[in-house]
Amino acid sequence: MKKIALVSTYHINCGIARFAEILESSIIDAEITVFPLHRNELKESFGGTQESANKFITNLVESLKNFDAVCIQYEYSLLSDSTSESTKRLIQIVQANPNTTVTFHTIYNKTAKPKSSGALKSFLKLNFKESARRLLHHRTAYTGHTLEENLFKKLAMIGTKIIVHTQSSTSLLKNNFQLKKVFSHPLSYTSEADKEKYKHSTCKANVLHKLGLEDDSYLIGVFGFLGDYKGFDYAIDTLSLLDKKYKLLICGGLHPSAIKHNNTTDVNTLLNKIKLNKELIKNQIPLRERVFFLGSLEDDEMYETIAAMDMCWLPYREVGQEASAIASEVSELGKRVVLARTNTFEEYRKFKMRNDTLFFEIGNTAELRLKTLRYDEMTEKQHLENTANITNHLQMQSNFYLQILLNE
Repeated sequence: MKKIALVSTYHINCGIARFAEILESSIIDAEITVFPLHRNELKESFGGTQESANKFITNLVESLKNFDAVCIQYEYSLLSDSTSESTKRLIQIVQANPNTTVTFHTIYNKTAKPKSSGALKSFLKLNFKESARRLLHHRTAYTGHTLEENLFKKLAMIGTKIIVHTQSSTSLLKNNFQLKKVFSHPLSYTSEADKEKYKHSTCKANVLHKLGLEDDSYLIGVFGFLGDYKGFDYAIDTLSLLDKKYKLLICGGLHPSAIKHNNTTDVNTLLNKIKLNKELIKNQIPLRERVFFLGSLEDDEMYETIAAMDMCWLPYREVGQEASAIASEVSELGKRVVLARTNTFEEYRKFKMRNDTLFFEIGNTAELRLKTLRYDEMTEKQHLENTANITNHLQMQSNFYLQILLNE
């Protein structure tokens, strides 16, 4: 049996760590050894030093030499607090084994390089503080693009295999950076067994019982760490346009960085939104009785909650993500799915993992309300076509990874 080394964050509260764990468990036709990226050794923000990081990288490089294949799950923040240092360390790791594949979870060059900081204009207006802020932001953004360009050039020379999560990223890396071995695949999380385990009717009954809700309640779920870009404020506004039977379940807690800095702003923002929102439907019950915060959920709880929803909303704002884990999960397990038309979700749609998803324009609560009320009618044609569904996403993903990793 072939031996594969998987290099990633692991068993921590991190989306990439969770993806690595999913990948590890789903690949059964090879022997997987995980090499966790320890933040307390690699990153100063977690207590690491240059000495501890150098020692970690040296030991890792030595360990990877004798594997049939190496798979690195990469994002710039995982190997260092510094993007420059992170790219150098990645090259060191890649060169340890000639059959190495890197999955990029973030790509800076998907967005255009900033052409002007606006710092000079602020300086001429004698706004020195704003001028300094703009200059620093511009330099950081520009530097990230340039460092990534240099990284891609080196990876092209080495002949490293690259996996990304969108077809547009594949075209970008091949056409703009002359990387030859680039492959794309959507994030995938559930198996056929998961779909059998998490039946909508059973899961909904469990959630209704836990929350003490009426049987005719229509459950709508939003998911992820609490934060402005998730658009949960849009969800609350839309709920106020719907009848009292519609209930909103907010599934997610504070981001780890917010907890680290004792920052509860995102919680307070949503609570104030619920308090101040004026219901527009006559005889409506207060929103505080129709919005439920479920907090941070373990994987099993999250899967059950997704499957329990009559509808899943992802009302995100655009932030330039390469991919979204929760978009995959709600598409794989959700009964009905409505997504904001961000670039990230549009890219996911290209893979055609399901054909009955509806989209609405970012922030358009009237459109989201309409598509919530008329979802079944709007997707009737897709259901009548009876397009074959991909039922075992994990198997599909593991087959893809094995093919890329083991074929040099």
